[in-house]
Amino acid sequence: MDLAELIVVEMRAVDDWVSVAAALGVMGISPFTADPDEVRDVLDCVDTSDRLRLGRVTGRFEEINKPLPIAALLESIFREDDPGDRTAAMMGLFIDQIRSPDEQAKEAAARQGRPPHGGVLLPPGWAVLEDPQLLWERFTDRFGFRPGGREPTRPVIVEPAPSITFDLTVPVDRVGVWRSRVDAVNAEVLRCFLAEFAEDPMWVVLVWQDLCYRLDAAVHATTRHPDWRVSAYPHGDYSIFLREDFSEGIVGQPWEQSLCVFGERLVGSLGRTLATWLPIIRIDGRPPQSA
Repeated sequence: MDLAELIVVEMRAVDDWVSVAAALGVMGISPFTADPDEVRDVLDCVDTSDRLRLGRVTGRFEEINKPLPIAALLESIFREDDPGDRTAAMMGLFIDQIRSPDEQAKEAAARQGRPPHGGVLLPPGWAVLEDPQLLWERFTDRFGFRPGGREPTRPVIVEPAPSITFDLTVPVDRVGVWRSRVDAVNAEVLRCFLAEFAEDPMWVVLVWQDLCYRLDAAVHATTRHPDWRVSAYPHGDYSIFLREDFSEGIVGQPWEQSLCVFGERLVGSLGRTLATWLPIIRIDGRPPQSA
């Protein structure tokens, strides 16, 4: 399957546009460590494909005409020194599928009868939160949430005690392990969610500037091929999974490439197992040597 087909498959899976950062992900490449040649491969693929187009989204999809200004796009991405800022630039470039009027009509007909919220069919165990604003306000008040990709906003929350924050940075010489690392962290998060909270497997999942969800981890785990609507491992957006009372949870930050595990039960389970193979960058919000 060539890259154009992989991108189309990803668009169908998420029922939406995909960013250049996400396109790198389907190739098993982390956008945080991608080099200009790897990003060029994605842009060249779109430029030469009669099925794909590139654009920016400001309320609607605004196409960048072909031939794409690939050199200028690469320069705008890689002028950023910080990997998080480069990733943010890639996330601002979206790939869409070119559809004929007949194909658009067929897709519209196929969506009839689907649930609301953009016609997205959710995986088993996932439900859209109808009004997450109050939860966002509580989360921001309690943890001092400060979204953004630049140094002054790090860490993204005031990390509580007890908590352990892990470094998810992929070494430059091990980019190929990024996809397996995503799968491993997601699997371990789910295992600990079930092991520690079998009596109540419900989680609140907050997504910045997008739909938010309620996750039944038990239902999610018993499906044949669990589909993470929101990945516990942050890639491209924050990963915020919380108990209803905010006593336990995880907060993943894509810009810093970190995962904060907090709460006594999760620190004692998920924190303990992740610490066997991931570097620790903070304990209770402080560098390990001062904690």
